Amino acid sequence: MHRTLGPMDRFATAIDPESRPLPTRQQNISDAIWKEKTYKVQTYMARWVYAFSVQFSVTESDEFKMMVEAIGQFGPGVTPPSQYQLLERLLKEEVERINGLLKPREEEWKKHGCTGNV
Repeated sequence: MHRTLGPMDRFATAIDPESRPLPTRQQNISDAIWKEKTYKVQTYMARWVYAFSVQFSVTESDEFKMMVEAIGQFGPGVTPPSQYQLLERLLKEEVERINGLLKPREEEWKKHGCTGNV
């Protein structure tokens, strides 16, 4: 079930996992229900980790935490990327992003040489 989006949603409801400095919680849900819901979500995450032999340390990474936050901000109805999207467009965009981050280092390497420690 998708939420209906209007033209102002682009400006009013940005999905940026880094934008929220402190976790928030709904005031009208009792602690017992909140804990139960949290446990259920964590159970689904654990099943995913176990089913695909994902390293447990992945859950401590900033990327994992930002992904979980972005999904939470999007809300119900978020669609995961397809294999094609992961292998094509999203991979190419990530390679470009990382190359952009490496550009300043490459310039330094040209000036001062590369020690092999990145």
